[in-house]
Amino acid sequence: MRRARESVRQMSGDLDGELALGFSIAAHFGVLSEVLPAFKRRYPNVRLRLVEGFFPTLETDLRNGLLDVYVGPMPDVGHPADMSVSKLFDNRRVVVGRCNHPLQGARRLSDLADAEWMTTSITRDATDELRQVFTEAGVKMPRLIYQTQSALSALVTLIHTDALAMMPVQWVEAPLVKGWLERIPLEEEFVAPPIMMVQRTGLGMTPAGEYFVHLVQKLSGQDGTPIDANSLSFRQF
Repeated sequence: MRRARESVRQMSGDLDGELALGFSIAAHFGVLSEVLPAFKRRYPNVRLRLVEGFFPTLETDLRNGLLDVYVGPMPDVGHPADMSVSKLFDNRRVVVGRCNHPLQGARRLSDLADAEWMTTSITRDATDELRQVFTEAGVKMPRLIYQTQSALSALVTLIHTDALAMMPVQWVEAPLVKGWLERIPLEEEFVAPPIMMVQRTGLGMTPAGEYFVHLVQKLSGQDGTPIDANSLSFRQF
């Protein structure tokens, strides 16, 4: 009902309303930061409710219509039938630790097997996020000491301990973490779950919501321009 009322007002030129958006940490850094200026230029009076999380923690709100869109990785299982899921771009992971980390000189994943590790919550089983990477490298599973569900928790943990984390590359590229976190320059390369955009099927979008989706699609190259995590830029809009 809210969306229907706002759609009528926005199509009549009254550019207010509300848009509820869920973003993973990487999507905050790599998507929201890029599309937000362009969106606010078009819809300066639309109130944005921004929620940080991963799909398992935001799925219920998305299904119940409390979130309009989710942008971030999805668990590596079949996608829910009542969700519209589109791939935005492939992504990659790097090992991240605090600046001047004692293991900064490591060059192989096996050099980090005895370190303490932190994970996020892309999957419901925290160990899943590391098990595949270490198994494929033939390295024993490390000690999983921390599990976090927010960027702030992850940031504080990494800065104030010797924990390491396998994080999307956007973490070390974000100005927010410069001087606090840095990449451990391993020789191996690690694939990250792709960044996806998810909407509930059958749930109408307001013009503001449709414009936000358009901006994200444009950023991700869904206009036909190939793109990856290393070439994201939306500054021209």
